[in-house]
Amino acid sequence: MPFPDILVIGLPIDAAGTQVIDETWPTGVPSGAQVFLQYWFADPGAVHGFAASNGLSGTTP
Repeated sequence: MPFPDILVIGLPIDAAGTQVIDETWPTGVPSGAQVFLQYWFADPGAVHGFAASNGLSGTTP
């Protein structure tokens, strides 16, 4: 079962649901490491008041 290793809260999204994070990848992350991301946000119309983005996976170069 997936479990969040890093949880970042309070990141704003615009009215279209878009969010851009422009950051540099941390040093020391090994080449070939898999990263999985998903965005959760408050949504009064969703079940239990929250909704989630599709999952995104990537592999570091």
